[in-house]
Amino acid sequence: MKGYIGDSSITFSTALIGVCLTSFYNYLLYHSLVESFSIVFAIGVFFFAWNSRRFSKNRLILIIGYAYLFVGFIDLLHMLSYKGMGVFVGYGADLPTQLWIAARFMESLSLFLVFHFIQRKCNTTLVFLGYVFVTTILLLSIFYLEIFPECLIEGSGLTPFKKTSEYIISLILFVTILQLFKIRGLFEKQVFRLLLISLILTIFSELAFTLYVNIDGLSNLVGHIFKIVSYYLIYKAVIELGLEKPYGLMSRSLKQSEISLMDVNQKLRLEIETRNKVQSQLEDSLQEKETLLREIHHRVKNNMAIISSLLNLQIDKVTSGNARDALQDSRLRVQTISLIHKTLSHSDRFSSINMQDYLSALGNTILKSFSAGPDIKLEIHAEGIQIAAKQVTPLSLIVTELLTNSLKYAFPTDRKGCINVSLRRLDQEMELIVADDGVGMCEGSDWEKSESLGLHLVHTLVKNQLAGSIEMVSQNGLIFKIKFTLNETS
Repeated sequence: MKGYIGDSSITFSTALIGVCLTSFYNYLLYHSLVESFSIVFAIGVFFFAWNSRRFSKNRLILIIGYAYLFVGFIDLLHMLSYKGMGVFVGYGADLPTQLWIAARFMESLSLFLVFHFIQRKCNTTLVFLGYVFVTTILLLSIFYLEIFPECLIEGSGLTPFKKTSEYIISLILFVTILQLFKIRGLFEKQVFRLLLISLILTIFSELAFTLYVNIDGLSNLVGHIFKIVSYYLIYKAVIELGLEKPYGLMSRSLKQSEISLMDVNQKLRLEIETRNKVQSQLEDSLQEKETLLREIHHRVKNNMAIISSLLNLQIDKVTSGNARDALQDSRLRVQTISLIHKTLSHSDRFSSINMQDYLSALGNTILKSFSAGPDIKLEIHAEGIQIAAKQVTPLSLIVTELLTNSLKYAFPTDRKGCINVSLRRLDQEMELIVADDGVGMCEGSDWEKSESLGLHLVHTLVKNQLAGSIEMVSQNGLIFKIKFTLNETS
C-alpha cells in the first residue's frame, strides 16, 4: 500500500506540472484543468464516504464527504462561469469570484465544525439536508436575488468584501488548525500531517487570492495550485489512508473499546507464528512434534477455560443489560472456539468431520449459553454428511451467529418454538438451512443492509470463506438458506 501511495503522489506531481505548463499556452485551459482535478478529488472523497457508510460507524468521513460534494458542486459552477467559458451568458468576471468565495466559506466552516464536534454524535441526514439548504440559499442570492456582495470589478480589481472574506476564511482555517492540534491524538500521525498540510496550503491559497487584479494574474495561478494540492492531500487522508488504516480517522472512545480485541489478535498471531516456527524445526522428529502439539493443545484449552471462567465471574457482577449481553456473547464465542479447537485438534486438514455429531454438540453448547429451557426445541439433520476439516471453522461460526440471532430475537416473550438446522448434499453443492418459527423480520426488511455485525459476519464468511450464496426468507419465522461447494475427503 505504501508503494501505491508513493506511485499516486508521483503521478499527481507529474500531472500537476503538466497542468501548470498549459498556463503558458492558454490560461482558460489551465484554469479548467485545475478546477476539474479539484472537483474530481472532492467527488472522490464523497463517493468513498458514501460507499463505506454501511460498514463504518465513523461519521467523520461521511460528513467530510457531504461537505466536499457540495463544495465541489459550487466549484463546478465556478469553473463553468469563468471568463471565456461562455456557459453563463450576460455575467462578468464577478460571478466566478462570488462562487469562489461561497465555496471557500462552505469548505472552511465545514472543516472547522467537523473537527470541533468530532466526538459528538450527529444525525447525518440532517447534516445532508443542511448542506442542501445552505447551497440553495447561496446560489439563489447569487443568480436570482443578486444580493450577494460584489467581489471583483473589472478594471478596478478586488472589492473590499472579497479581500476581507479571504482574510476571514484564512482566520477560520487557522482556528481549525489549532483545533486539529488539540485532537491530534485521535488520528494516525500520517493522517494528521496530511490534514495539517492541507489546511496550511488552503490558507496560502486564500491569501494569494487577495493580491490579483485580473482573473488570469500570477497570484490567481499560484492560488489555484495551492488549492488543488490541498484537495489532493484531503483525498489521500480520507481515501488512501482510510483504506490502508481504517482506524486512522476514529475517535478515542472507539479505539479504547477495541483495544482488547487488538491485544487478543496480536497474542493469537504470535502464538500461531511460534507454533509454525517450532513445527518446522521439529519436522525430523515425529515424537517431539507430537509432544509439542499436545502442549499447545493443552495451553489453548486451559487459556480458553480461564477466559470462560473470568467471563462467568464478570457476568455475575454486571448489572447493565448491554454490558451483560456483550459478555454473554463473548463467552459464547469462546465456547464455540473451544469446541472448534477440540474437534480440529484430533484431526488434520485432510480429514473429514461427522457433521451430525458436531452440529449437535455445537447446538447444545449454544442453548446452554442462553440458558434455553425445554420449550425451545433444537433439531439437527446432517446424517451421513462429512465435511473437510478446513470448512468446519467458517461453517461453525455461521451456525453460531444464526442460532444466536434466533435465540435473541425470534422468541422474545414466551421463548417457545423450534429451531431447525439442516445440512444436505445438492449435487456438487451443500445446502445449509437454519430456520426458526419465531417472529421473523419486519416486512420489507433487507438483512444485507442490516447494521447487525453478526449478520454482516455471516455474509462475509459465506462469500469469502465458502465462496457460496445466501438467501433469507421471513415467513412464519426466519429461514436462512446457504449454498456452497462441497470440499470433502470422503
